[in-house]
Amino acid sequence: LKHFGMDIASAVRCTTDRRPAGLRLPAGCSRHAATRQARASRRAGPPAPPFSGCLRVISFKAMATTEEAAKYISDVVLKHRVDLVGLQGCIGKAAQSIASVCGMQFAVDAHKTRAVLSRWPIEPIGSKLLAGHGYRVRLPSRIDVLWYNVHLREHPYAPYVLYDPLKFWVESPIAEEFQEMLEDALAEPRAPCARTSSRLGDGSPAAAELAEMVETETQLPDLTEVLADLEAHRPTSGLTLLTGSFSAASHLDYPAGPEWPCSRCCEAAGLTDSFDEARRHGVAECFPASTWTSNGVQDRIDFVYYSGSCVVEWSGHLDGSNSGTADWPSDHRAVLSILRMSEGPQVV
Repeated sequence: LKHFGMDIASAVRCTTDRRPAGLRLPAGCSRHAATRQARASRRAGPPAPPFSGCLRVISFKAMATTEEAAKYISDVVLKHRVDLVGLQGCIGKAAQSIASVCGMQFAVDAHKTRAVLSRWPIEPIGSKLLAGHGYRVRLPSRIDVLWYNVHLREHPYAPYVLYDPLKFWVESPIAEEFQEMLEDALAEPRAPCARTSSRLGDGSPAAAELAEMVETETQLPDLTEVLADLEAHRPTSGLTLLTGSFSAASHLDYPAGPEWPCSRCCEAAGLTDSFDEARRHGVAECFPASTWTSNGVQDRIDFVYYSGSCVVEWSGHLDGSNSGTADWPSDHRAVLSILRMSEGPQVV
C-alpha cells in the first residue's frame, strides 16, 4: 500500500466509506447495520396490507409438488382474494412460488408437506407435531390469530365401514382387534343410514360402532395432540383457527350417527365448523355439499374451524366448476370461509 502512497489506515477508511453517491445512513447507524437492516427487510416479505375486519380463509388439500399445480393454486388464491391459506400436501418450493405470485408470506412445517400462507407476518409456535403445526398471525388491528394447519392420516377411512365393510376390509386393512366387530357388522341386517343430504348409505349399529372405533384408532390420536397444543397456546382474546384435511367425516352430517370422534373433539374444544355454521344461518353455498368422493362415498372431510368473536359471513366448497380455475389441481374441494371479526379496532 505504501508503494501507492497510501498507509493502511487510509486504505481502511477508503474501503469502509465506499457507498453509492447520495446515500445517507440514519444517525447512529453503521454501514454494516444498514446492510443487515436491508437484508431483514427483504426476508420480511411484502408490506402488510391493512385489515378491513374481514378474513377470507381457505383450507385446500392439493398435491402441490409441481410448478403447474402451484400456478393453479395461485389462481384460486388471487381470484378469491384469500387472506389465509392452509395447504395440505404442499412442498416448500411450491409454497414459496405461490407466496411470490400472490404477494404473501409463507411457512412450511417440519415435515415439509404442509404450508400456510398469510398476507401478514407468520410466527411458528408450539410443538413439532406429526399431523400439523401452530402459527401466530398478528393483524394490523392488533388482533392475534392462533392458527393450526393439519393433515390427518388418510387410511383406513372409517366411513367405508357404513357402506361396504367387506370392501373396506380388503382395500384398507385395519387392526386385528376390529375383525370380530367387522364380522358382526357383516352379519347384521342393514338399515338406512340417515344423512343431512339426500344420499343414503347402508348402516347398522354394529357398523356404526366399528366405524367410530376405526377413526378413534387412526385419525383421532394425532388430532388430540394438535388440540392439546392448540389449547396450551390459545389466547384469551382474538381468533383461533384450525384448517386441514381430516380424512374423517363430521357428526354434523350424520344426525343418526355415528358420533364421529374427530368432529366431536373439535366441538368439545370450543371450535366451530364454519361451513356448518354458515349452513345453519343460510349463508352457505351448499352445492357441492361434500369435499371428497371415493367409491361412491361422499363426505365433508376438509374443514375450517374457528373460535373467537367473529361471524361467518359465507362459506362454500370450491372446485373446477365454480372457482374460475377449470384445471383443478386436486381430488378434494377447497373450503373457503369468510369471517368477520366482531370486536377490536378495525383498520380500513
